Formats: sequence, structure tokens, C-alpha cells
Amino acid sequence: TFLPKREETTGPLGNPRSITISAWREVSGIKIPARTIQSTGDPKFDIRITTEQVEINTPLATELFKKPAETAAQLHFTNAAHQAVIPVEVYAQHVFVPVRVNGSETAWFFLDSGAGGSIVTKAWAERIGLASEGAMRAVGAAGATSLALAKDVVLTLPGVEVRLPGVTVLDASTGMPVLGRRWDGLLGYDVLSRLVFRVDYEHKEITIIDPAVFVPSDHAAALPLTFLGNWPLVSAKIALPGGEPIETKCFIDTGAGGLMLSTPFANANHVLDAVTKTDSTSIYGAGGESQRFETRLAGLQLGSFLLRNPVAGFSPDAKEGALASPDIDAIIGGEILQRFTVNFDYPHQRILLEPNSRFGLP
Repeated sequence: TFLPKREETTGPLGNPRSITISAWREVSGIKIPARTIQSTGDPKFDIRITTEQVEINTPLATELFKKPAETAAQLHFTNAAHQAVIPVEVYAQHVFVPVRVNGSETAWFFLDSGAGGSIVTKAWAERIGLASEGAMRAVGAAGATSLALAKDVVLTLPGVEVRLPGVTVLDASTGMPVLGRRWDGLLGYDVLSRLVFRVDYEHKEITIIDPAVFVPSDHAAALPLTFLGNWPLVSAKIALPGGEPIETKCFIDTGAGGLMLSTPFANANHVLDAVTKTDSTSIYGAGGESQRFETRLAGLQLGSFLLRNPVAGFSPDAKEGALASPDIDAIIGGEILQRFTVNFDYPHQRILLEPNSRFGLP
């Protein structure tokens, strides 16, 4: 028939994808796929699409092209200043925030700029009776895992309430078991993108601010943000031992522990050949555990701030996730971020850094 039967490609994060066409139909002389299966290799996450109706060259209403109104989230501050100062716990470079889910008892969520959306752990969802359904595939720094969906959720933080059309539910017993303390969920892009989060690692507090009233500090240096999907990227420079600084795109991930080089960057710049010593360790993310090497770089420059001789990890054979992406050179996590007060200002597409007393520490 000369009709295509199967298409295989590589996704933007290095993961394999296939589309299998099992049936065709003809409409106005044009053959169109009637049944397709999109797969990433795990049948649990297969997407089956059946075409029920096809219209060709029908008139389109102009209203279809108007920007939709913002209805995805509703925000409510409890004070007229439209900001809330919240004491937090900082453990292993992670920032833990007290959160109530649908009015439940207080849970502990960590702030995760690497998460595409907010998450409630399966254990906490069961404890508070939060219903969920379905299965989705989530990709993190170390790989992929399975998520379900809970609809119409209200997250209440001290001083501010966020209504979301849905959050994902993660079985953390297999996904991310090694934070070393209790955690019940995380705050991701769906919350971060609508507010300004000022994270003060040194004084263990965050300030949540309405973007309409946010005024940055005179001492803060702004790094312009771009996004790969929902992942925030900034430009930085990385210097290998004995080499010139290399312009890079770095993923700012508060859910990551330290500085990690992506596999494409490490291989393209021959990091193993450039360094004199490496140690072997492990990295944990949404997909579980993977091996990495650690070494010491000459420097990391963020805007005008130069951090000398930082330790960096890299996995020479990561197959999927952020570390496998050719669009990311490095991931900057809490080990670096805790040396600053960090303002996540997604609405104005910038991250603002203010060095604190830890900036000069080894």
C-alpha cells in the first residue's frame, strides 16, 4: 500500500518514542490514520488514539484564536500586602514548606523548580482520602516514573491559598525514597509560575509575593530565564581544569542536590580527560537511582558571581531525563543555590541572586 506503518523517533529528553498506525480511513480522497498507538517502550504509558471524525477545509470561527482567560489557578492572600513570609526547614539543601491539602492536617512539601507540576505522595493522598486516577509518565533527572491525577485541589500555605485544577500523585516508595526525612509532596511549576518565591536559605524562610507588587532588591543580580518545557534555564559559564570558560545552558533545580553536568556536555567536552580525579557515587531522582562520577571543576560563573572549584557530578551514559538532554549542559541544585537568596520570578522570566554569608565557603 506504500502507507507508513510505524515511526520511531527520539524525544527531546533522549527517550525513544514510536507511533504505530494500525488502521487508515479515507476522507475526501485523503487517507488519514484512524487508529494509532504512541509508545515510549512501557505499555503502561501507551497512548491509544482513535479518529472518530475528520473535517477538511471547514470554516473556522475567529473566537478559536483568542487567548483564553486565566482559569487554571486561583490565588488568595490573607493580607492586603499580597505577600506571605513562611518559616521553612532546610534539610540536605532541600527547602521544606508546610502545606495543607484540601484543608487537611499540615503536610511537608519541598520546593522543586524541576517539577513540571505539584505532587502529593501516594501515602499522603491515602492518609487524607485524596482520590486519584489514571497513569502518566513523568521524566526527572535520573529517569522516569508513574504518576496519577487528583482533580480540584486546594493547597494552603501560611498566608496564601492556591487552587489548582489538579495535582499528580506519586508513589514515592519507588520514585524518590532517599531524602532522609519525611516529605508528603512538592510544589512545582504550576505554583511557581504564578507567584514570586524569595528563598532565603540562610534564615530558613521563604517569602511568597504577588508578581504585581514585587520589587526586587537593589543588591540582586538578575539572570534572564528561558524554559525547556517547564524547566527554568539560565546562561552560565563552566570552566574545566586548565581550560577556558564554556558558555552553557543550566537548569535551575531546587529538587537536585548539587551541580551536575549533562551527559552530552560531559562527553562533548571530554570531562573525564580534563580532570585528574573522580569519585563514583549515585544520583536519585523521579526515575530512581543511577550511577554518576564526581570531580572538581575550575569554576562556575552565574552572572557576575564566580564560584571557584565546585564539585560536579556527571553520568557518562544517561539515556533519558534532564541529564540526557542535548538542550541542557548542567543542572544547578541546592549545594550551589544555598549560597544565595534566590528569587524565582517566573512571571517576569528571571531569577535574581543575592549572595549570603555562605557564598565564599568551599
